[in-house]
Amino acid sequence: MDIQYLLWLQEIRNQADPFWEQLFGVISNISVESAIIAIPLLFYWCIDKQSGQRLLLSFSFASLINDVIKLTACIYRPWVRDAAVVPAQIAMDGATGYSFPSGHSVNATSLFMAAGLERRKKALWFTVLMSVFAVLVVFSRNFLGVHTPQDAVVGAIEGLLLYALACRMVQWTYRHTDHDLTVLVLGLVLVIVMILYVALKPYPLDYADGKLLVDPEAMQLDFFKSAGVVSGILVAWFLERRTLSFTVDGTRAQKILRFVIGMAVLLAVNALIHVITGATLSENPAGFINRFVPMFLGIYLIPLCFTRIRQLSEKRKTTSDERG
Repeated sequence: MDIQYLLWLQEIRNQADPFWEQLFGVISNISVESAIIAIPLLFYWCIDKQSGQRLLLSFSFASLINDVIKLTACIYRPWVRDAAVVPAQIAMDGATGYSFPSGHSVNATSLFMAAGLERRKKALWFTVLMSVFAVLVVFSRNFLGVHTPQDAVVGAIEGLLLYALACRMVQWTYRHTDHDLTVLVLGLVLVIVMILYVALKPYPLDYADGKLLVDPEAMQLDFFKSAGVVSGILVAWFLERRTLSFTVDGTRAQKILRFVIGMAVLLAVNALIHVITGATLSENPAGFINRFVPMFLGIYLIPLCFTRIRQLSEKRKTTSDERG
């Protein structure tokens, strides 16, 4: 049934103007671009700190859990199951490895739709826009032939459930301010357990025409990246709560400048870290560090700089007023 649905969409795609395939390819690929981390950081730095925390937790934990499920289920892509399925070439770079659940669909709901829901009381148009975009991302994975309906739907549901859980977690941490160390320790222990599980579990080694269908070691890279993101968030979140208490206060111009400078610093450091780890570490540890450092930087070190600059500015203003 699922393959028949994909073949039906494939026939539509083949008969339609190539524009539609290109459009859905762009929509699909946006959901996994590295730059999408700018969305939760925009909330965290400039709009609403708690909203940013919910989005960061939702997106990071959804990615991590999804990678664990993928590496557990080890379900092959549709075209492996049935050679009649011919996926769109534009989607192939992001369609490596196992199929279930769809990582693009998880990102669509745990980040894009979640970001829309965060603004539902203040900007309904934004909520509608983000929700429509998320639905299009989920559908695009079927239209492009790289995921079955169950891959996409389960991924979307998973993302929404992790967003709901993130909302509860953030609410709980604000009610129980003395339990942040518990959250940090339990979170890091969970990540370590998952790393051990992913590294030690057996994987299928199926061949076609003498070629391994999916290389398990290569497929672990996305998981290690997600583990780095979650670990960086947990450590930075704990330090920020204990030592900083960053706020998003400021004028619109100040917030825009804050976002532009923050992202410029983040991108520059990220590029430098990739060069260093690429020359010194193997792929999986490098993937972990490459995601840990930017998250630690974005959630703690950059806000620390913002806070110190604001404090210095306020001190100078106070001194000037006293002299005046």
